[in-house]
Amino acid sequence: MPNESSTLAAPGAALIALNSVVFFVILFIVASVKLGIVKRENHGIIAFFQWQHIIFWTGKMAKVCDICGKKPMFGNNVSHAHNTTRRRWNPNLKRVRAVQGNGSVKRIDVCVRCLTSGKVLKPA
Repeated sequence: MPNESSTLAAPGAALIALNSVVFFVILFIVASVKLGIVKRENHGIIAFFQWQHIIFWTGKMAKVCDICGKKPMFGNNVSHAHNTTRRRWNPNLKRVRAVQGNGSVKRIDVCVRCLTSGKVLKPA
């Protein structure tokens, strides 16, 4: 007859091992952000948000033009029966390589209006 304490202790040990792995992964991410190994980008694809020692990763972009600051607009869809539901109009953003003021090249999110008006200097 197997020992009941050994069969009940195994799931708990696995849970403790999983919690320690998750803890060290979160600790590694926090340390890399603090040391500057992973850079915070408030407009890029990778964004880290720190809240009560928990790190969340989102893959969402900010949908803001880096030149003119154009942002999404909000309003309503209105049906024929005048039922309204909230919606959002996003700016027409393109990710382009642009020359910065010091001559370096960087990828930025630019609306098409800024592109067509010549506000963005593209590299040769």
